Amino acid sequence: MEFKLLPKVQAITEQDPLPDDAWQQLEAIADQAKGMEQTFINMCFEALIAAATPEQLALWNPPATDEEIAQWDAELAAKGKQ
Repeated sequence: MEFKLLPKVQAITEQDPLPDDAWQQLEAIADQAKGMEQTFINMCFEALIAAATPEQLALWNPPATDEEIAQWDAELAAKGKQ
């Protein structure tokens, strides 16, 4: 089995420091992958998180907006009424 997209993943993860858009680059590659290669690339997100700076982690996972929080609260309240 040949992983054709793996060199692209390696090109991202081997950069030091990681580019700030590394998460988006890896997502784009993962979207192209299929089968076992997609599973492997999805596991690479964990390595990306481990290698990221705190600033990059904050950039890749911004805090929830007030609208998102209100929506989650509404969904939880609706589930509680069931």
